Amino acid sequence: MPFLYTINQGATCANMSFFSGKKIFLLGFLIVLLFAIPLTVYLTQQQQEVTTKAAPTTTLSFVPTSKMMNVGDTTSFDIMMNPGSNQVSFVKLTLIYNGIKFNVDPTSGLVENSVFTKLAGPIFNSTSSATASVSVSLSVGSDPAKVISTITKIATLTLKATSGTAGSTTPIAVDRSQTQVLSVGAGDQANEDVLAGQPSPATVTINDVSSGSTSANKAPVCNSLILDRSATGAAPYSLTFTASGKDDDGTITKASFTFGDGQARDVTSSGGIGTNSVNAQIAHTYNNAGTYNASVILTDNGNSTSAVATCKTTITVTAGSLGSGGAGTGSAQITPEMPTETITPTTTIAVAPTIAPPGPGDKIIGLGAAGIILSILGGLLLLGF
Repeated sequence: MPFLYTINQGATCANMSFFSGKKIFLLGFLIVLLFAIPLTVYLTQQQQEVTTKAAPTTTLSFVPTSKMMNVGDTTSFDIMMNPGSNQVSFVKLTLIYNGIKFNVDPTSGLVENSVFTKLAGPIFNSTSSATASVSVSLSVGSDPAKVISTITKIATLTLKATSGTAGSTTPIAVDRSQTQVLSVGAGDQANEDVLAGQPSPATVTINDVSSGSTSANKAPVCNSLILDRSATGAAPYSLTFTASGKDDDGTITKASFTFGDGQARDVTSSGGIGTNSVNAQIAHTYNNAGTYNASVILTDNGNSTSAVATCKTTITVTAGSLGSGGAGTGSAQITPEMPTETITPTTTIAVAPTIAPPGPGDKIIGLGAAGIILSILGGLLLLGF
């Protein structure tokens, strides 16, 4: 009997020791699951937030970036937008200027580019104070083909100098807190501002001498606007424009090209700009069939401009076809179906990413695998022991 008691007592102790170990292991397993499940949910949410967040790459700038003028002179600044990787569909623009130094005509002071539909404005505030502002809201409408994906002029601000700056400068700036840019690009949220950073202001030096007290400034003369190839070709049709002209009593500071398809660009630093004689060149591609009236205007250092009627030309672009061999076509000519497919909302939104979306995917897989292994071990312990 003592011998049997000793054996039973030993077995009982062993069983108690074994079950205590099993309970500890199962408790540890449950603790791991309690940590792993919330962590997995958190990391998954983090991954979704990273992959859906828009990239604000749109920038705004002034052309020109600086200007010198006299009291009584009128000057203009173009507001240019570079959408970067965004596809801009809406712009709310607010500009700030010194209403003591400038006067802005409320009917023609801010003119938007014709590619936009004006939703509101321009609205002028505090026009006689040092913090005068003007706002306008612009949209491309409901047609996805009109979204802005290349550098585009938004609007032109025209101001008349009314007071000198005493040798210093006065800024024309974008009010960042009142300016918003929206995009319909893949990954861009419907109401998310994609304007990156604070745009740099333009600066103006206003001489206290009135322009009326000096001799009259002669406007520059544009002599010709020529093309590097035929004015007729198939889309997409690329041309190089060359504008020639001179200024008899000053220098030419800008050649402003308008291509007739809603696009406009300025040449401010080449082709003789800054001298009294220019041969300014610029390239442009017409992507759609149609008839376009292109023109150029020269601006001198006294802010006088040439007549547009002397430098203009008409371009006729026909629909391109693959392998047609016509002007403007090539082996990589886009078929008629491609533009429609490119501009539809489905193509914009449903394009599959070429790279794996960012996020802690490896961590999630590792935690999931660890949970499965621990579950199997726990099941084996419960069934086998």
